[in-house]
Amino acid sequence: MILGMQSLRKIRAKTDNRCAICGKQGELGCVPFIPQWTKVGTDIRNMIPLCDNCIIERKMQFVEIGKLKYLKDESISELMSFYNTNAKFIKEYTRRFGKQRTMGLIDVDYALRILSSYDTFIENNHQESKKE
Repeated sequence: MILGMQSLRKIRAKTDNRCAICGKQGELGCVPFIPQWTKVGTDIRNMIPLCDNCIIERKMQFVEIGKLKYLKDESISELMSFYNTNAKFIKEYTRRFGKQRTMGLIDVDYALRILSSYDTFIENNHQESKKE
């Protein structure tokens, strides 16, 4: 996916031009939080800025939400809303095609545990908002 300058600025603004994981400033790539192999698309709500090292370290895996230390709260909410909209499809697709689509490079059980942690994160935030 080729992103325009306006889209790149919006994505990088989610972290004030820092890598969402390590906080490094400088050259940042914009990559989908829900990996491309899941076929959910590259909606701007799903994009996060990462440095080259974090992109390499991440590989084709899902990222634990707790590792996104530099992502603003409203961006995390937007990301989880995007995930929640597609959760059923993502889980089923990962279960059926994860190893095949990633050439065996992901551990499907681990990926499903991370997806479950997203569900827990969303549910906890929903419960907190009901209290307020």
